[in-house]
Amino acid sequence: MLNITPNHIKSRAKLNKAAWCVDTRSVFADGSRSFYAAKEDALQAIKKLDREASIDARTSTSWKWTFAELRKEYMKRVEADFNGGNKSKTFYVDKERHSRQFLDFEIEGKPVADMRVSDMTMGMMDLDIMDQMAEGRSEKTVENMCGSIAHMFIYSIKRGCRETNPLDGVERRGEFASEEFKAEQIATHVIDAIMAEMSPEWALEMRFACTTGLRQGEQRALTWGCLDLDNSKMKVTRAVKHRAGIGDPKSYSGKRTIALTRDMVQSLKELYIRKGRPNDPTELVFRTKNGNEKSPSKYLKAIHKACDAAGVERIRWHDLRHYYASKLLMLFPDDLYRVKSYMGHATIAITQSTYGHWLEDEGEDTEAVDKLSAAF
Repeated sequence: MLNITPNHIKSRAKLNKAAWCVDTRSVFADGSRSFYAAKEDALQAIKKLDREASIDARTSTSWKWTFAELRKEYMKRVEADFNGGNKSKTFYVDKERHSRQFLDFEIEGKPVADMRVSDMTMGMMDLDIMDQMAEGRSEKTVENMCGSIAHMFIYSIKRGCRETNPLDGVERRGEFASEEFKAEQIATHVIDAIMAEMSPEWALEMRFACTTGLRQGEQRALTWGCLDLDNSKMKVTRAVKHRAGIGDPKSYSGKRTIALTRDMVQSLKELYIRKGRPNDPTELVFRTKNGNEKSPSKYLKAIHKACDAAGVERIRWHDLRHYYASKLLMLFPDDLYRVKSYMGHATIAITQSTYGHWLEDEGEDTEAVDKLSAAF
């Protein structure tokens, strides 16, 4: 849409001349000024220019760009701004990383990179992209990513790829709504109902998440060498960092040893046999057919599909980690250090702020029962 508004020229009005001006010199190389007697006539002229500009854009090469093509040209512009001293290195690094991550998201199982820029809608950004963006990321990180992606969309409008920014009006949401985030408990029957609607492969992965509390990135990076099935334990030493490669877990405390349930040990042994008893300790436990780590969108799609089939409210894969925490606190209510260690939290303060209210609620209930019993 052209950024033009009609201006009323008082000097022309005093001379009884058409006083409403439409100035296109700022948007067209051969632009000029046109004058109209009424504001409505000027507005109609602008609408006509909008339609003509839209048709011209649709016949241009850029209107057919995919997001991969857009990002290539966009990064040239960002790099030029950085090299020219107009933008900081942080600006360049953020735009490079966020735009790359954006192209790895998926719409209906296909990467955004292969999608035409003009085909992206606000609904897709809100219902598909935002869920993938929010998975495992804080609200602040999501807001920063949205800022970078919006900047790229503004560039796409200038280049004639599309007419609007599909991020406008989309609510930002992240893993933590605030620093005082408190996890919500999920009932076991809900977990069971969701798992029942999954394929055997995904049901195993979900059960693994529920009984180990691994973050999604940690689960995706898990290798057979990390498992000690003879002693029913595993070591968490690495994590996939939002498709930026495999590196260390979220914090130093993220490197930890976790006990495995006997049921899970048996399931993993059976999986090991089905996979042909892999000799390579670096081979991923949960992987694609090509041997690569699965994308975050596949996890989100799998659990949302199962939630819909079970007729329950949608949850995120990360909520399975909260479910694991709820079970730990039931078993070890007086041993927060153990809970903190199993969860891989940097400090006990994080454990308390995230899950402590569950213990507080139960403690208050017990205290109330004791007082009422004594009174009567």
